[in-house]
Formats: sequence, C-alpha cells, structure tokens
Amino acid sequence: VHSWMESTMKKISMLMVFGLVSLFLSATAAAADDTGGGPTKLEKVSAYVEPSVVYVEMKWTVRIYDTFNKRYLGTKSGDQSFSDTYFCTGYVVNPNGYIATAGHCVDPDQLDYASFKKQGAQWAIDNGYYSDANLTPDDRVGDYAVYGIKADTPDLGVHCSWSVSAGGIKTGKSYAAKVLKFQNFDDGDGALLKIDQTGLQAIKLASSRNLEVGKDIVAVGYPGSVSEVTDADLTPSYKDGSISSKRTISGGLSSVYEVSAATTGGMSGGPVVDVNDSQVLGFTSFGNADETQAFNFARPSSIITELMGGEGVKNTIGKLSVNYKAGLDAFFAKDKDNAVKNLQAVVDEQPSNEFANKYLAKAKKLPDPFPTGLVAGIAVALIVLLGGVGALLMKMRNKGGSGGSSGPTAGMGPMPAAPAAAAMPPTPPIAPEPTPPAEAPASPGSTSTLVMTPDAPEPVPDAVGFQKPTAPPPSPEAITSEQASAAHFCPSCGTKAAEGAKFCLNCGNPI
Repeated sequence: VHSWMESTMKKISMLMVFGLVSLFLSATAAAADDTGGGPTKLEKVSAYVEPSVVYVEMKWTVRIYDTFNKRYLGTKSGDQSFSDTYFCTGYVVNPNGYIATAGHCVDPDQLDYASFKKQGAQWAIDNGYYSDANLTPDDRVGDYAVYGIKADTPDLGVHCSWSVSAGGIKTGKSYAAKVLKFQNFDDGDGALLKIDQTGLQAIKLASSRNLEVGKDIVAVGYPGSVSEVTDADLTPSYKDGSISSKRTISGGLSSVYEVSAATTGGMSGGPVVDVNDSQVLGFTSFGNADETQAFNFARPSSIITELMGGEGVKNTIGKLSVNYKAGLDAFFAKDKDNAVKNLQAVVDEQPSNEFANKYLAKAKKLPDPFPTGLVAGIAVALIVLLGGVGALLMKMRNKGGSGGSSGPTAGMGPMPAAPAAAAMPPTPPIAPEPTPPAEAPASPGSTSTLVMTPDAPEPVPDAVGFQKPTAPPPSPEAITSEQASAAHFCPSCGTKAAEGAKFCLNCGNPI
C-alpha cells in the first residue's frame, strides 16, 4: 500500500509544479499580448533621443546697399531691413542650456547673399525706384550689395536672432540662443550654442575613436523646408543606416564618416546615434549633391567634445536624464513598478516634460507584476507537501523494512496464525558413562603416555528410538521465519508470495 501511496503523492506533487509553471506562463503571455510584440529599434531610439533633439532656427536680418544711388534701401523714416530664415537640427549636450549643432548652420559666410539681393531688387521695383515697370528682380540684382558681418563699418553688419525649440525644452516654445563657438566647414564644422535654461534632457556623447565600419546608426533631424516641419509637435525624422567608410577632407586634416542614412537639408547638425544604446557617435554635416542615392557624411562626436572643453563645459546628462533613461529601460523590460517610479520622478521634477508624461501613461498600462506573495506561498506549500510525502514514505519503509516484526497495513487480509511453539521432547534417561579403554602395557625401556579421548556428545533418543546429536532449541524468530517461508509469506512485510519466489514483489526483500 505504501507503494501505491508513494505513486499517488508523486502525481500530486507533479500536478502542483505543473500548476505553478502554468501560472508563470499565463502571466508572461498576458504581458506579451498587452504590449503587442514590443517596439522596433527605431521606436526605442526615438524614445531615448527625441527629448534631447532641438529645432534650431536662424533668422538673418540685413540692410541692403544701393550701389547706384549710394544709399541703403529704405524710406524717409528709415532704412529697410530684409530677413531670411534658415533652420538646422541640434541636440542638448549639457542640462544647463548647452546645445550642439553644425558650424555651417551659424556661419554667416555660408549665407546665400544672392537671395537677399533679389529681395532688395524686388523691394526697389515695388517702391518706384525704376521707371520701367517691366523690370524683374533678376534684371537689377547687380545694383545691390549685402555687407557681411566682417564689414569695417559696425552698422553695416548682418544680425541674426537664434532660437531653439522642441525636444526636451518645450514643444513649440522658442528660446533665444547665443553662439558660443563655431568652426568653419574645413576646420570641423561644429558649433556650440547656449540658451538661458536649466534642467534640459541632455544626451550622452560616445567615444568616436574606434568607430567601426558597418556599425548600425540612426540619423535624427528635421528634413525639408521650414514649412514642412513647423507642425504642432515638431517631430523629427529617424533615418537608419550604417557607417560605410571613414574618410578625411581638407587635405587630411578633418575626419568624416560616410553614412548610408538618407539625410537631407535641415538635418544638418542633428545627432547620429548608435542604434543599440542611443549614444551620439557624431552629427550630420553634409551630403553630395551629385549623388542620387543616400550618400552623406557625419562628423565625429569628438569635435563637439573639444568645443565644449574649450568653453569649460562637460557632457553631463543630469539626474533628470538618468531617471528618464532608467524609466525607459524598465518600461521596455516590462518592469512596471520601476518604470512608473522613475518616470514619475521626472514628471514630479518637470511636470511639463511631454516625453516623460507620455511614457509614464504607457508604463501605467503595463500588466501588474506577478504576485510574489502568491508565488512564495505556493512554493512553501509545495516544499511542505514534498517534505511530508518524504517523511511518510520514510516512516513506511522503516516499518516494512527487512527484519521488522510488524505485520502488513490493515486492509491486506488476515495474517496467518503463528504456529504454536514445538513441544520439548521428554527428558531421556541418563545413559551409563562409557568405560575408558585399558591402558596398554608399556614397552620395555619406553615412557608410558596416557592418551585422553574427548567425551562424545551425549545421545538423545528421538521419538522412534533413533539417536540424534543434541542441539539448542530453535528461536521463535527462526520458527516464524521457517513457517512463513513454508507458507510463502514474506518474512519482512508479510505479503503472500508465490511458491518458489525468491524476492518479495512488495518490498523487494529476499524471501
């Protein structure tokens, strides 16, 4: 019976283990169903990078000199100013208002002065400077000059108002920016801007010393014309690709990386990030106008690091960015508790942070973690059950083991009656002692020796008069064993055995 109980207990234990595993699998399946299979790599890059990306707008304002009339264009009330707006992409490199972008975005020598001259010619035609009403701006554009910022006369310079918006600052809100330092195109094409804001979400600059060809990257920025990106949310584009080769320009003085990402105008200055950890490897610098395929170049992040070092600025990401990244890490790992905790910390510090609010709302919709208390309870119950089963089986084995005197468990049928003790034979009469043999006469000259013969066992008559050697009476255990064997019962557990069986089918002990 204990064999049957052992088998039953094992089945119950296996069912409990199976149930526990099923609970875990059900919880995992529910989490997978809720997240819809998980985000793509570009979606994850967007989550990590976008709070640090900014839209950099440059509004250039100039006065135009009329070389024919020797005066600035304007009216009696004052000179006329002319403006043109350009834009690029930047990214926050320090939470205290430091923003990196491309140098050519802020270099006045890179302005298209022909467009300003054309504006001046059109204004002059519209305001009666010429008697011929059929003139076009292209006819008279040569009459005008735009004096650059390097002009000798201070009031003949070009003025620019910088502003940045979107990203980790606040979507749609602009902040005046100052150009701290920039490099011309041949010297590195980097630029560092400063706005009067703190608590920005900075992004980490990766080392670009050992950048490998073939590494997967994502270029981030605002492509196209201004009108195409000035929508309500100013969402940048993410163009994936890889590093195709490493090259040099400017006579070998400046390193660039050819990338296969399809960047376009407006994405200049935007970060080029590692697709795996979203750290900045470099920034978009220029493309090849003659190429129809994606064929663009990025500058290494070390250029920005050097510019920052010259201004005494370090690439610090700040506590806000640390919490935000930790929250995203937990969110993508489906760790609801840590995702909510870290993202809530960002929102508490910066309630207007649109990206933290967005992912906090998503984190709260994650499935609740599997109840650890229930798991612990099931585990403890399982351990207790297995321990109890083991103890019970051990006890049963001890009771039914070899040499035991206990009978089989109730329900197995009546035990055969133990045979009565064998009657002792009657005490036989004492036989006369045998006469010792006579001593042989000693030979002359020899020494006589007495030879002692050991006493023989005293014979005992049996029931029919035959003599058998006397032996000690058999023990009850031996009698029981013999009778049990004769009756084909196991001497260990009492189970009836087939005639001629050598081992008990129940306990396995020899019969």
